[in-house]
Order: sequence, then structure tokens, then C-alpha cells
Amino acid sequence: MSLAALRSPAFLVVALAFVSVVAGCASAPRSLDEPPRAAAGPGSGAREIGLGERASGTLACGETVCEQWLRLRVPVPGELRIQALLDAGGEPPRGRLLLHDAAGAVLGQVSAEGRSSLRLERDVPAGEVALRLQIEGVRVSWEVVVLLAPAGAFR
Repeated sequence: MSLAALRSPAFLVVALAFVSVVAGCASAPRSLDEPPRAAAGPGSGAREIGLGERASGTLACGETVCEQWLRLRVPVPGELRIQALLDAGGEPPRGRLLLHDAAGAVLGQVSAEGRSSLRLERDVPAGEVALRLQIEGVRVSWEVVVLLAPAGAFR
């Protein structure tokens, strides 16, 4: 490849896309046996989800851990209820759902060990939060719904 080709805008776009994919994979743990850790945040690949809305998709994880980030704006302090449904076409998948604050700290988590329905409830301040769904080793269809109520309402 010539030096001129390396400087072309098309090459730079492809190179930046590759770097962002590699960087995204690097943030996921190698195994769900590793404890969750603070994250730099959802990055530009995160999907927006509003309160009361449904988000869905598919993760094809192969032999590794893969993840989907969702961003959410919490307008007032309250109790956040996150419901996730996972369908791996048979046995419940191995995975977890994590809630992060705007700084990337883990506020809460729930494991999918042996379950295809996950629920996470946490009191949160107003502001940005991020959800991270991590799945290990299978193809999974997922759906997430997020609700907000006054603090303690779901208990």
C-alpha cells in the first residue's frame, strides 16, 4: 500500500472504526468469572433508551464475553427498575446486567446464572446512568425496559 493510500480519508475512516471496535472489545472481561469493574463509560456506540421505552437487539458472543451499552437520562432522583429478558434459544445464557453512574462506577448488578429474566432495582440520583449487558459464549436476543418511581416505591 502506498503512503498516499494510507493518508486517504477512506483509509482513516476504516482505521478509526477498527480501533474503536478493538477498544470496545478490550473493555469487556475475558470471562464472567472476573468481577465487574468500573468502566470508562458507554462510549459513542451506546444506544439511548428513555424511561418506559423498550430496547432490544442481538449479541453473538462466540467464545468470549460481549456487551451492549445503553445510556439513560434520569430526570429526577428515584428508584430505577431495569427488567431484562434474554433468549438464547434453549438454556438460559450466562451473563449479567450492570448499572453504572456517569463516572463509570458500578452501582449494582444482577447475574443471569440459570435465569432468562433479570431485574435490577437501585435508588439513583438525577443525571446520566449507563446499563451494560454482558453475555458469555452464546447468541442471545435481548430486551430491556427501564422504569423510574419515587425512592423505595418498588420495595
